[in-house]
Amino acid sequence: HQFVELVIDKGILSYKDTTISTNIKLIENSIIAVPKFNVNTFKSFEFNFMVKIPQAKVTELKRAMDFASDTSKFYISNEDDKIFITFGDKQVNYSDDIKVLLSNSFDGELTQNIYDISILKLTTRFNNDMLLKIGTNGALCIQLIQPNSELNYITTQLKK
Repeated sequence: HQFVELVIDKGILSYKDTTISTNIKLIENSIIAVPKFNVNTFKSFEFNFMVKIPQAKVTELKRAMDFASDTSKFYISNEDDKIFITFGDKQVNYSDDIKVLLSNSFDGELTQNIYDISILKLTTRFNNDMLLKIGTNGALCIQLIQPNSELNYITTQLKK
């Protein structure tokens, strides 16, 4: 796997490798917030849960998100050794919800986790198979594998 690391220094966003380099001058230093996350941190993550989501299931998830369009959260849970994703907000009594079976089998251990729905809205736009991984620290990684690349989208879980 190859990782791309973007560096922000003195108002310049830069990338450099052996064949290409680029510098993008930011208008102000505060336009792009410097994340507390870096590539080495990602490389050190241990994922104790993985499930593959085929493209047909990705389409089904998009339809479910349309149904529960008023929510900003989703839950991933294990029920009777099956993995479900629920769109809705279990913390309020006025939110509609919809639960979709993700998989009849999975690798690893899983407790219920809650995440912001924006990562799914972003990754389901690609209509690719996805590999959903959850780290021991609760971090969610959605991996999109394409013929010439692998895209990793990472987020932390929401506080309950």
